[in-house]
Amino acid sequence: MKKKSLMILPILLLLVLCMALFGCSSDGQETDGSISDGSTVSDNSTQKVTLYYTDADGGSLTAYPLELQFGEESTLKYKVDTLINLLSDPSLLPDTNASLVSLLPKGIVLHVVLETDYNGQDTAESANTIRVEFSSRYPSLSAAEKLMIRTGLSQSLFSLPGINRVDLCMAQGEEVVAFDQILSTDRMIINQYDEGFYRDELKVVLYFAGSDGQYLVPEERVIRLGMTESLSMGIVRSLIEGPQTAGLQKTLPEGTKINDISVEEGVCYIDLNATFQMNHGGGETAEKLTIYSLVNSLGRVNGIDYVQILIDGKKVPVYKSYVEIDRFLEPDSSIVQPAP
Repeated sequence: MKKKSLMILPILLLLVLCMALFGCSSDGQETDGSISDGSTVSDNSTQKVTLYYTDADGGSLTAYPLELQFGEESTLKYKVDTLINLLSDPSLLPDTNASLVSLLPKGIVLHVVLETDYNGQDTAESANTIRVEFSSRYPSLSAAEKLMIRTGLSQSLFSLPGINRVDLCMAQGEEVVAFDQILSTDRMIINQYDEGFYRDELKVVLYFAGSDGQYLVPEERVIRLGMTESLSMGIVRSLIEGPQTAGLQKTLPEGTKINDISVEEGVCYIDLNATFQMNHGGGETAEKLTIYSLVNSLGRVNGIDYVQILIDGKKVPVYKSYVEIDRFLEPDSSIVQPAP
């Protein structure tokens, strides 16, 4: 019995050594430095990434280049989780910038899963998919917020080498179903996700009140759209900012904000906050100037024939006291100042 015990001891020591060298654990799972699907990223270098945030108004995306130092045993899943944490909380960034706001509303992301079709040899050639599961709040977000998340999240994740696809998912009953898939090859065309999505500088015609407050006066302007702005959103934003031409007056009340804008079958639906209605001084002519500065400006966009104005998502019969806005409105040239 004593001889057998002496023979077993070296064997046990050899097994322990093998476990240490090859990353085995007692439950059959791999130790730190790899993930259960076999996708192992082992380097000790600085990883350059670009994270995307929004501003306080949620009107555009801001690129934030960053160098992250990962340890030798950092897995791809660990790197993905690091990016998600930084995207969710800008205060974790090394150089805190108060103007940066997370494009992910709190609690909107439930799970982030790395799915890998591992080839067994080279992680860089594996087909790595990030599956992002959103909470039930996601459908209630505005079209602009969804587009912001889609663009900024995928662009940020694709800055990690080895990520080939991002699936956006939601629970449907007991199943988690992907409702959108973004390939890394889509990065160059991601800004054409829908027909109204531009980044270009475009020439537009905006209508503001003339100096006498009786007519609308056209102002030609070149506007630069944010990465997530549609042309219609850029036009309304510019109307809120006011005219650049001396003698012209703003038509939209102070505090007006855009809740949502969408274009469907030739109708531009504008959802503005209640301040747009409450802060207006009233008066028949003033009301017409305000409403038709929107309608006439948007009516010049190809594909927009009518405008439907909503207040906090609801139709209201009358803007203040005179102008009916519970219907589709067409541009009205009679309120535009006649050419001299």
